Amino acid sequence: MSVLFVDLVDSTARADNADPEDVREVLQAYHREAKRCIEQYGGVVEKFIGDAVMAVFGAPVAHGDDAERAVRAGLRVLDAIQRLDLSARAAVNTCEAIVSVDQARSGEALATGDVVNTAARLQNAASPGRVIVGAETYRATRHAVRYEELAAIDAKGKADAVEAWLAMEATTAPADRPLGTTPLVGRDRELEVLRSVWSRAVDEKRPHLVTLVGPPGIGKSRLCREIAALVDESGGRILRGRCLPYEERLGYQAFSSIVHHLSGILESDAPAAARPKLEATVRELVPEDEAAETLRHLLLLLGLAPDDEVPTGALLMYTARRFIESAALAQPTVFVFEDVHWRIRRSSRS
Repeated sequence: MSVLFVDLVDSTARADNADPEDVREVLQAYHREAKRCIEQYGGVVEKFIGDAVMAVFGAPVAHGDDAERAVRAGLRVLDAIQRLDLSARAAVNTCEAIVSVDQARSGEALATGDVVNTAARLQNAASPGRVIVGAETYRATRHAVRYEELAAIDAKGKADAVEAWLAMEATTAPADRPLGTTPLVGRDRELEVLRSVWSRAVDEKRPHLVTLVGPPGIGKSRLCREIAALVDESGGRILRGRCLPYEERLGYQAFSSIVHHLSGILESDAPAAARPKLEATVRELVPEDEAAETLRHLLLLLGLAPDDEVPTGALLMYTARRFIESAALAQPTVFVFEDVHWRIRRSSRS
């Protein structure tokens, strides 16, 4: 499991001679933001210790990427509380621990072990506004986070210095995984089915649906990459959208990603920069008599317009469908919707 520690910087000096109610209000805002960010990534806040927050990832529910979730949550917490005019430092450590869900329900510690103590020591050594991680966390997340190696830390109570790395930024999309470059083996039958479906869709000019189902790591994304090469060679294009297991996302997140890709909208684009790109794409693809209404609905779906007068869900769904159809009429297209099981699970819970 992974443990995240976050601690405010200079909180004692800030509270010196301050009104206790003001201090409490600041701490409550800090705790709310920290809890919100941590829970976005599937973590559990185990305790608030004054101006320190401890969270665990991997208990009571374990995920295959708990270390990555913890690092992303740490970066998100520091960014969120900066907007509150506060500064903090954080650390993540990953190791085995003793976990007792029954104890947590009674208010006792959810996790105990050296992983907790080491995370606290690493946090003490972090610079304000920074997240540092231990060796196990680094090895589990280096594919998704850019790090700078630090000098080993002399941690209180540890016989040996603790290896540490400074987390700079996430380098991949959440839950993304690098694909192997070795030749694909044992998937000839599946590839032939995909080639056949693509050929029929192009020849018949009507949509076909293929669903890939299987456990993580079985090669679903790799199959998509293989078919993408065939689509590109035949003059088609491939557009990808993805549902995520964490972070705040729109209900139409996979479709939204496809619209961003097709319109050339970057994640860093402000609404003022994104709207003209979307408008140009809609004018290019959608029939003239539908363009204005389609643009208005797409702006709502992408969160680029105020939602004062939101149309019915059926109308928004129809707009999404018409946009997809228009894009496919302009050029043969494969639309890939990855990890849709996350959207299904989220909808069932709500």
